[in-house]
Amino acid sequence: MTDQYRSGGDAFYAPAGDEAQQRKAYYGPGGLYETFSQIKDVSGEILHINQSNMERTGQKARRVAELSLIWFGGGLVLAIFLAGLSAWHTVRTILQPIQALTRAAQEISAGNPDQVVPYVGRDELDSSPRRLTRWPITCATIASRNRPSSSAPSRRSRRRSIRSPTLSS
Repeated sequence: MTDQYRSGGDAFYAPAGDEAQQRKAYYGPGGLYETFSQIKDVSGEILHINQSNMERTGQKARRVAELSLIWFGGGLVLAIFLAGLSAWHTVRTILQPIQALTRAAQEISAGNPDQVVPYVGRDELDSSPRRLTRWPITCATIASRNRPSSSAPSRRSRRRSIRSPTLSS
């Protein structure tokens, strides 16, 4: 179509000829005007096809964006849940030994020295239960030393009191 229009234009603009012949080359059947109208119609159809494709593509992109937003929100909720679960587990893991130590200290201060305080590791938190477990023994030793010398236990009985975590009466 473009080649036909170009050859018709060359013929129209050829060196001066008869005005009637130029009019026929422009307005006549198969002339420049008819070819121009055909090109214009085809380009209009192409424009319409492109417009429709762009609208459909825009709708698809909108749907993809909505789904992405939904998945992002779901992932965010899941991440918050997992972070909360991890924080809860961490706090629980840290607080359990501290709470056990606190309960044992309260029992010992209430006069019940026979407390078992479990300890597992070798860090600062776990050295406190070991010290607390030795505390009643130390108290028993101090109490036995403060007794009058006539009723002081022998060295052997003192060793026994050190082994058992109870206060001697």
